[in-house]
Amino acid sequence: ARIDVVRVKIAYEDGQGKHVATNEKALVSNDAGIGWLGWYVPENALREAGDRTVAEIASGQISYYLRLTNLGFEIPNGARIRGIAAGVKRSADGPQAIRDYSVRLVKGGSVQGADRADTAVWPANDAEQAYGGEDDMWGIALAPEDANANGFGIVIAAQNGNAIAQQAAPAKAAPNETLKTTGPTPEESIESLIAKAKKGKNGVAALKLQNA
Repeated sequence: ARIDVVRVKIAYEDGQGKHVATNEKALVSNDAGIGWLGWYVPENALREAGDRTVAEIASGQISYYLRLTNLGFEIPNGARIRGIAAGVKRSADGPQAIRDYSVRLVKGGSVQGADRADTAVWPANDAEQAYGGEDDMWGIALAPEDANANGFGIVIAAQNGNAIAQQAAPAKAAPNETLKTTGPTPEESIESLIAKAKKGKNGVAALKLQNA
C-alpha cells in the first residue's frame, strides 16, 4: 500500500461569504491504536509526486492508522464550519487486494465521528480518492477553535482483504537497495531498520527502495 499525499479541506461560512481552506502543513505519524504494522517514513505523505509512505500488508492484516494532525488551519472565530473534505492519493502493487479499512477524523486528539472508508480496491497507479465533502460534517460538531487546534486531523488505515501472501510496496529512495524488515513501528527509526537488516534480523516484509 502506498500513499503519495493527503490533503484536508474545511468549508466554512462567515460574514464575507463562503470559503474553503486547505491545510498547508501537518504532523504525520503512525498511530498503533489500530492494526498490526506501521507506515514506512510517514512524513512522505506531505509531499505530492515525491517519495511515498508505504506499508507492507499481508493477507488479512490491517495497517496502523496514518495520522495527520497539526494542520495549521486558521478558521476565523464566529465562522460556521459547513463540512470537511479529504483527498488521499494512493496506490498498491500486485494483485489488487488493498482497500481502505478506516478513514476518520481526529478532534481534540481522539479519533471520532463517522467512518468514510471506501470499499474500492486501491489502483495500481496513483489516483486521488475523495472523502467527505463541503457539506459533510462526518457526524461531529466542529467549531473554529476545534479545527484550528493541533489535535484536529485525519487518520487512514488500509487492509489486505484477499487471500494473497504479500502485497508489494516500493518506495522511492536510495537506488538499487533492498531492505527487509517486519515493517516499521512508531518507535523504529530508519537507522534501526538498516541495522536490523545488516544483522540478518529479517521478517517477512520487503521494502524495495527505488530511484526517485
